[in-house]
Amino acid sequence: MKLVTLTSLLFGAIITASSSLAFAERQPRMNAALVHLQKAKMQLSKASWDKGGHRVAALKHIQIAINQVKKGIVFDNVVKEQ
Repeated sequence: MKLVTLTSLLFGAIITASSSLAFAERQPRMNAALVHLQKAKMQLSKASWDKGGHRVAALKHIQIAINQVKKGIVFDNVVKEQ
């Protein structure tokens, strides 16, 4: 009985992992955009402060863009599941 339960759990984990990978591959451009935005945010955060407030404003806009891309990915996944 334990072997059947363990096998079922393992099979379920494999199915879950493979379906998660399928979702990640559905939106390669959105995921690439997210990576680029995160890299841009990191570079701007390391830049010197003397930019007349423009660096700080850019960081805020990039964070907004990151949030919107993430919401777009979630939205697309939900729509495709239905």
